[in-house]
Amino acid sequence: MSRYDVLLVDGMNLVHRAQHGGNELSTRLPGVDEDIPIGAVYQFIRSAVILHDEHGGPKVPLIVCWEGDREDGGWRRELFPGYKSGRNRSGDIDAQVDILQDLLTTCGWSQAWSDRHEADDTLATLARHLEARDKRVGIVTGDHDLHQCVTKNVHIIDPNGHRHDLVNNTWKLRDVRHRWTVEPGRVPDVKALMGDSSDSVPGAKGIGKLWAHGLIRTYGTLDILLAHVKKDPEVLATMADGSVKRSVTKGRSIRDEDTQIRTYRRIVTTVDSAPVDFFPRAYDAGAVVQKFRDLKFASLLAPSTLKTIGQIANA
Repeated sequence: MSRYDVLLVDGMNLVHRAQHGGNELSTRLPGVDEDIPIGAVYQFIRSAVILHDEHGGPKVPLIVCWEGDREDGGWRRELFPGYKSGRNRSGDIDAQVDILQDLLTTCGWSQAWSDRHEADDTLATLARHLEARDKRVGIVTGDHDLHQCVTKNVHIIDPNGHRHDLVNNTWKLRDVRHRWTVEPGRVPDVKALMGDSSDSVPGAKGIGKLWAHGLIRTYGTLDILLAHVKKDPEVLATMADGSVKRSVTKGRSIRDEDTQIRTYRRIVTTVDSAPVDFFPRAYDAGAVVQKFRDLKFASLLAPSTLKTIGQIANA
C-alpha cells in the first residue's frame, strides 16, 4: 500500500461524500433550542482518520483545504458568469462546515484556503510546493478536475472507491493516462473542448467527449489545434476505434469559438501559485473529548481514534 509524506484533503468534496454517509444524524448542542444536522461532521472525521491510517502514518501531516470563494464564486465567475450556475448551496451543509472547521481547529489539524480561489487551487499549490521538496503527496478527493495535478509523486486518493481497477483507490500517472488518453497536463485542454456539465462549462458546440479526446491526442495541445483550425477548419480527429474522420462543421465551430474555448480552459485549469493562508489551530485533547461528547460522537471517543487525531495534530 502506498504511503505518503503528506495528505491533502479536499474539504468540501469529502463533506458532500460524508453527508451521504451520515445525513440522518442530528443532535442538540448546549445552548441551542433545536436539533441540528451533524452527520457530515461525524462521517468526515471518521473518514479522515481511516484515510490517514491507510495512506499516511503517525508522522504524516494532513491538511484540509477549503473553498475561498463560497460567497461570490471568485475570479472564475467574474471571467465566466455562468460558471457553476446550476449549483444550489445547502444551508445544512454550510452550517455543518462551520461546525467542522471549528472542531478541526480544536483537533489541531491544519486547514488551508486561498481568498477567491477554489480548494482545487489550494490543493494544487500545496502539492506543487511539497513535491518540489521531494515529498510524496496524496490528494484525497473524488473530483476528477484534480487529475491534471497527478505526477510521479502526486497521486489522487479517491474516497468514493468506485473504480475496481484502481489500486488502493489511487489515481497514479498510468491511471490518468488511461482515463483521459492524454498526459495529466492536457486534461484542461480536453475539458475545455468537451465541457463540464457539473460546473456549467459548455465546451465547444458539437464537440463531445470522444472528439475532444481524439483532437488533443492528434494535435498534442489545444493551442496547436486552435492554430490549425484558424488556417484550415477541416479538423482531423482520431477516434476510439482507430478510424480517422473529418468534420468541416466541427472545425468551424472550434475556430469561431476560439476566445470562449480559451476562457473555458482557464476556468478548468487549477492554479498552482495561489496565495495560501492557514486557519489558526490549537490542539486541546480535553476539549476534543468534550466536543465529541456534546456532539454525541461516542464511537470517535475510542482510544485508537483519539490517538490518530493527536498524531495528525502533532505531525
